[in-house]
Amino acid sequence: MFRPPLARELFDRRGPQSIHNQALQKYPQISAIAADVRAAVAVDASTNVEEIIERQQARWDSSEAVRRSLIALRFYLRDLIRDIGSRWLEANSGVTNYSLLIDTVQRDLNGTDVVVVTFNYDTMFEDAAEALGVMRIRRGQDEAPEGYIDDGPWRLFKLHGSVDWYRVTSLMGRHRMMSDRQDAEALSQVPANPSCLTEQIIYGRGSIEQRVLVPAIAAPLLTKNRFECPQPMLDALPAWLAGVDRVLCIGWRAAEANFLSVLSTTLGSKALLPINIVSSDRESAASVADHLRAAGLTKARYGAFSGRFVTFMGECSSRAGGHLLSSEAFGELSFEGPQDVAVT
Repeated sequence: MFRPPLARELFDRRGPQSIHNQALQKYPQISAIAADVRAAVAVDASTNVEEIIERQQARWDSSEAVRRSLIALRFYLRDLIRDIGSRWLEANSGVTNYSLLIDTVQRDLNGTDVVVVTFNYDTMFEDAAEALGVMRIRRGQDEAPEGYIDDGPWRLFKLHGSVDWYRVTSLMGRHRMMSDRQDAEALSQVPANPSCLTEQIIYGRGSIEQRVLVPAIAAPLLTKNRFECPQPMLDALPAWLAGVDRVLCIGWRAAEANFLSVLSTTLGSKALLPINIVSSDRESAASVADHLRAAGLTKARYGAFSGRFVTFMGECSSRAGGHLLSSEAFGELSFEGPQDVAVT
């Protein structure tokens, strides 16, 4: 019931007391975007929400009203993802499939460095990683987020931001702590002063020199998307990707053009690089592989599991001896039955 939403579900019609509607009522500036998405999804459930938002983004320079709606979208996404995530964890006693995934990788790779790239805004992965002792996030108020890429064998790159990160502006606010009043202040001032957005990203809702803050969350776009993460994280990404010798894609459509470019540069020359794809069905798995090939990863060896993430993890835990993530199994991932898919 409280599963974190997919892109096409970000503006779903729910009951009047739903988290979606409460957030929409709080940020009426995004009503036109929400209506546009709802109308498109009603006609075609496979509509790319990113394309609709990108049409708005294209008008950023020419319209203060559009800038206000896109800044409000950051706040809406922060509230929606944060609150749904909290309800999900409460309903499931804090248990997520990430715990099983991390434990399985730890078992199979036995201390090998692991690079995790996510475009999710929620904190479920790092919460699970901290609980299992493989990461230690340092959440200093008003400080740059640390512990994601510099402690232990696990590195987490959150390229589209996080519900608990904020981008600092050059504007001075009247309120010392982040609150609904400061949110309103940001929505009032930032659209009229778009150049106020700095490159500094901090953790938490502090009072850094009483600056106006906006959530460090990237709107979901296709071709014109940008990374929304601390610069040191972005700087470290190519070197860590270059050392990767196997890839597991879970629930990713491979649609982010800027990240595909980084992948092509760092991994495109690796012959027979095992890339395994966990996706809902044969067509979507093949689509992911096609996008990766089109980006330049033509020498890789592709394999895929067609089914839900929870089903895949069930297979991992039930296999005798495990090792589905070991170097011997990567690229040769195969399951018997009608859900098999091998992308070659």
